[in-house]
Amino acid sequence: MQADCNAGNGSWTYSPASGLELGPVAATRMFCGEGSIDHRFLRDLSHVRSVVMRDGRIYLATFADGSILEFLPLDAERVQSSFDCARARGSVQALVCSDSALARLDLRMDELYRKALNQFEPSEVPSLQAMQRGWIKGRGDCWKAQALPECVCTEYDQRITELEVKTGDVLVPAAVTYTCDDGRRLAAYFDNNTRLPSLMLNDGEDQMLLYRKASGSGARFTGRNVEFWDRDSGALLQGPGRYAAVRGVVTGSRGLARY
Repeated sequence: MQADCNAGNGSWTYSPASGLELGPVAATRMFCGEGSIDHRFLRDLSHVRSVVMRDGRIYLATFADGSILEFLPLDAERVQSSFDCARARGSVQALVCSDSALARLDLRMDELYRKALNQFEPSEVPSLQAMQRGWIKGRGDCWKAQALPECVCTEYDQRITELEVKTGDVLVPAAVTYTCDDGRRLAAYFDNNTRLPSLMLNDGEDQMLLYRKASGSGARFTGRNVEFWDRDSGALLQGPGRYAAVRGVVTGSRGLARY
């Protein structure tokens, strides 16, 4: 099932006597943009009172406000991915091959990965290939997740964001400079144009890519064992080793720079 930018699946039964009965729906929870009614659409699935099937489409009438939910069939033959769906292995690949939204993410990821292969220096390619193999393994581990579609979607979103940054597929924003309490200076690149809103941190030695997370206040980003939280009182960077509980404040800005 596709609801704007979100994808989901669930069980259902239908008979003329009892009508349509829907089971729990597991769906991704991406923000699809202002004006999208995807969350309302998914919410109203639990308030269906009648169903009509006509011309290959399904129309569900709801109790709440009498709205009509319209479903169009997904043409399985039109779903394409970067791998051969005839040889799909495991529940994750099978899901990608049956879900047009995930298949589009798979094609986008593959496009960026091939772009990276062409751009990187020959000495860097083995590392890129190793990272891709690691990502494929991580995506495959989504079979353990309670919400399989959401897990797979998140894996694609994060990998696409990473490759967008690595290949320069998006314009690099101006850096914001933070001075930490230990004297270190951090260049922070906040980017809302990547697949997921992201943050690249650079302290002159290391680079860290983080993804924006919901927060009650300020801007919160998380990455691999790292969290950056910028609030009115200042910024806090937490992570292993020398990144443990480092605080800082904005001290200026730099011009446009590359990661």
